Amino acid sequence: MKFLISFLFLSCLVQAKVVVVSDIDDTIKVSNVLDKSSAIENSNRTDNIFYGMPELYHAIQQTTGAKLFYLSNAPKGLMSYYHRQLLTQNNFPEGTLLLRGNVLSKTHKIKSIREIVKNENPTTLILIGDNGEHDPEVYAQAKKEFPSLKIHTYIRMAYSQLSEEDQGTVLQQGQIGFVTPIEIALSLSENSFVTDEQINLLEAHFVPFAMNQQPELMTGTLAFPAWQDCRDHSVPDSLLQRQTDLGQHLLAHILLRCSVAGIDPDIR
Repeated sequence: MKFLISFLFLSCLVQAKVVVVSDIDDTIKVSNVLDKSSAIENSNRTDNIFYGMPELYHAIQQTTGAKLFYLSNAPKGLMSYYHRQLLTQNNFPEGTLLLRGNVLSKTHKIKSIREIVKNENPTTLILIGDNGEHDPEVYAQAKKEFPSLKIHTYIRMAYSQLSEEDQGTVLQQGQIGFVTPIEIALSLSENSFVTDEQINLLEAHFVPFAMNQQPELMTGTLAFPAWQDCRDHSVPDSLLQRQTDLGQHLLAHILLRCSVAGIDPDIR
């Protein structure tokens, strides 16, 4: 009987193999890629991260045993050292770093995702990116190519279509926009990829920091960099319906913060 229970348990783990593919710039790193001067200035910084993302990735990995891949179009020769330092210095879970070897390649990300699926044979893909460049299109292509996989796609709303400059990319069907790690955690909890206890801990870790952050900051470890324009963001029902005090405070903060084009004078 014990053997049967153990066999069934291990079978469930095998059947529910989860892989997380995460972009870096403007997804976990504060880069401001659509502003070329800021992007260059931030390129070799290893302290620029979106607060709470390492904790979110640890929570996913602890619950699911997920394998992580950090996938970026950044040139391998120039950025390998700095991106590795960013991940290590800020306590992101260990994972495979996949940077672009050929700087002229426009298919690095989708080819990498194909290789990941081929080599790892997952049942579930969690794709996390941002709307600064082409993540929505690349992740939509992956979903089209792998219809048998359960694919959950989350896109950081770093830029807005309403902006006269630095316009963000439109989300594709089924993709979920986010501005905080709490929103991803609440969504993933619906599939038991994150536990209620982990959400509570993440909420207690993230919300006070976000509410106390100086709004004019452009670099460093931030919840909302001043340049971020999240006016296109639609708060998910899971956060709208969350009844905790911290959840309600976070909701109010997001609604206020994303009601304007940011506080940086160049964006306003």
